[in-house]
Formats: sequence, C-alpha cells, structure tokens
Amino acid sequence: MKVVLSQIDTKEALNKLYTACRTCYNAGKPEDMYATVDEIPQENKVKLLSAVIRSGHHSVLEHQTLTFFISGVSRALTHQLVRHRIASYSQQSQRYCEFKDGKFDYVIPNKIQNNPEALQIFSDLMRQDAMAYDKLISLGLPAEDARSVLPQACCSNIVVTMNIRSFMHFCNERLCTCAQLEIRQLANEMAKAAGDMLPFLKPYFVPKCEMLGYCNEPGKRSCHRRPTFEELTGKKSDN
Repeated sequence: MKVVLSQIDTKEALNKLYTACRTCYNAGKPEDMYATVDEIPQENKVKLLSAVIRSGHHSVLEHQTLTFFISGVSRALTHQLVRHRIASYSQQSQRYCEFKDGKFDYVIPNKIQNNPEALQIFSDLMRQDAMAYDKLISLGLPAEDARSVLPQACCSNIVVTMNIRSFMHFCNERLCTCAQLEIRQLANEMAKAAGDMLPFLKPYFVPKCEMLGYCNEPGKRSCHRRPTFEELTGKKSDN
C-alpha cells in the first residue's frame, strides 16, 4: 500500500477556510475579507476555524479538497472506499488493463497471513485464479470478461479527491477499530499525510469517538478507547 497526497498551498487553504467562516458571521463582503486576510495573524485564523468546527458548522470545510494517489490496495478495500459518496474516484480498470500471463498482485489479510493452513488455502486459490484468468485470455476472451474470475484480494490503484468535510468523516469512521484492518491502515496513512500538510486540522482526522467524546458502538464492538454511550448515560445505544 502506498499513499501520496497531492501538494496544496497550506496558507491559501487556511485563508480560504477562514474567509468562508467569517462570511457566515460577518455583514461584510467575502471578497473584501479575502483581500485583507493576509493581515490576520495565523493563530487568529486557526482559532476561529477550530471554534466553528467544534460548533458542528462543518460546511465551511467543503471549500478545500484533498487529492490522494493510492496504489497496492485490494478491490475489497476500494468497494468500501467508494461508499464515501461525497468524493471523486478514478480507479484502475480491470476491463482495459489486462494482466500479462495472468499474473496479478494481491493483498493477503493479516489473519490469513498469520495462519499457515489458511495461507496455504489462500495461496493455492490465488494461483488457480491466475491460471483461470490466463486461460480465458488465451481462448480469446476480452479482459472485461476474464476479470470475472479475479478475487477481491486483487490489487488496484485509485485516485481519490475529497473535500475536507468528507475526508474528516472518512477518518472518523475508518480509523475506528470497527473498520476492517486494511482500510483502517489506509485511513491512517491518509490522515497522517493530510495532518502533516494541514497541521491546524490534524486534531479532527481521528476516530469518531474522539470527536464525540464517547463511543457510539455497542459495548461488544467497542475498543473502550472512550466510554460507551451506555456507560455514560445508563441508556442503551440505538446501535
């Protein structure tokens, strides 16, 4: 797995988000506020943005996007990833990208990797899939049909663009221990890259319990990083 975040102008991103925040609470014109935004100390901009985020007014974050170049993840992961709907995706096509000699890279889940018997079963199946794919191609079938025998473990590459509000929600959900390990690892890599580039937003690229102050999962699913809803209130969660 590899994650690369496209470079953005950090100062410009903060200026834009700050102007969006001020526009909501100021009678002045946004173009006038933006024209003088460089005169405002950075700490003041961060303070206002943080206060607005804490208040739940997250729509201001939609004015800045992040673009990630992601490679070496499974198709199982990308099927989960594209469920985050407020985003743009460009994924490697198995219709048009033919695997030479039937050879394809694949992701081995940790629990399979750590179980010798399971790993043997898994590896044997990957070889069979590769042979079946290669045979179908040799029979003249197009890649779009031969791909039907490829597993969800097959590696894929994808470009993802999210606005910061959507990315924050992605982190909140997929950094939770309830998320599958592979996508949790991806979320960690993406959150680190984004946090390094936009340090004033790093506190929000965290599991949802850190934003809520409690765990909203049922007790049996909770990692107990934070108290559960039931532990805090004595009431059962709707989950």
